[in-house]
Amino acid sequence: MRNIAGSNGKKQQILRNNGKPYTVSPYAFVWNGDYYYLVGWYHEKDRMNTFRVDRILTQPKVLQEAAQPEPENFDIGIYTKEVFRMYDTEEPQQVTLFCDNSVMKGVIDKFGTDIKVQVRDEDHFSTKVMVCASPTFYSWVFQWGGKIRIAAPKDVVKGYQDLIRKALEELGESASPQVVMVGDRHYDIAGARDAGVTAAGVTYGFGTKEELQAAGADFLADSAESLTARLLSNP
Repeated sequence: MRNIAGSNGKKQQILRNNGKPYTVSPYAFVWNGDYYYLVGWYHEKDRMNTFRVDRILTQPKVLQEAAQPEPENFDIGIYTKEVFRMYDTEEPQQVTLFCDNSVMKGVIDKFGTDIKVQVRDEDHFSTKVMVCASPTFYSWVFQWGGKIRIAAPKDVVKGYQDLIRKALEELGESASPQVVMVGDRHYDIAGARDAGVTAAGVTYGFGTKEELQAAGADFLADSAESLTARLLSNP
């Protein structure tokens, strides 16, 4: 299997699994999001797995060993709905993501090699992807620990902020002073205010220093390094 990773906002091909072949008992082909996927039993991991067909680098070799039977009560419809639920809830819409270069592999692994990326600075890139603004998509963004931010449209940004706000409510009021929301637009700062958390404005994204100050950011950072230093200085 091949994948695309990158540095400095640029793409380059890499091989997954350290270039070693995958042993798979195939069950079905699935079409989703303009791509074909092979669904089957992944022997090295002893579990079900999904492989995007266009990323298979070489002609698969048919082995003589007996295939792993489908798991009992396996339902391809249910399985694919669970795997691809990011695209199943509502009509997809275009979303702009502002990303750290280190997550290039993860972004392209999720959205494909055909996405267009724009270098924002030496550490970041942006891209526009088609997704459904569902809790699954928000969870995917959240897992990157701030290295991927939703920049537009406003309703998707607000949806993500609402999800974070609900999580803070579950943690209780004592968690709010320890939470910092980092954003580069005025509505990010407004979202932090609504959630009752510290608002950090970063000037190396889409917004300007003046915009962030006018929105009421608690402090500004002009680089990822200065932001990290500020956060670590206030444990």
